[in-house]
Amino acid sequence: MDRSTVTTLMTTQYNAVAADLNIPEGLAAVVDGAVDMAFRAMGVAEPDLAGYVPPDNKTVDLIALVDYYTLEALLRHVPTFADITAYQPAIQKMRSQIFAQLRLTRDDAAERVALLGYSAVATNGVDLWQLDRVNLDYLEPNTEGW
Repeated sequence: MDRSTVTTLMTTQYNAVAADLNIPEGLAAVVDGAVDMAFRAMGVAEPDLAGYVPPDNKTVDLIALVDYYTLEALLRHVPTFADITAYQPAIQKMRSQIFAQLRLTRDDAAERVALLGYSAVATNGVDLWQLDRVNLDYLEPNTEGW
């Protein structure tokens, strides 16, 4: 399964959620970042990310990892939403339900990934901090001064 196929799969799967979240960069960009993170977790070197095509025996791993990282990215967009009640309980819009459901789904995805042997995502049920990229170059750090 190549990058475009898994991107289409995840975009189709989470299209309704992304539409409700109104993600500024678009779902395709979120899934593309999740694919990169999945490739990194599978041990692909940074320069090879763009053209990497995993072997057929890694398809299940790829789908599970991309699912996890997509949900993780979607969860970052949800905390800005709040529950809305107008005129007592007559009108309610419970936006917190989206967060609760996405978190449960993400936790399930983390368990599937851990069962496949990718301990970088979860260790003993405790999620580890995951990043796409961090640029700390504003101070021009190097290893020689440490």
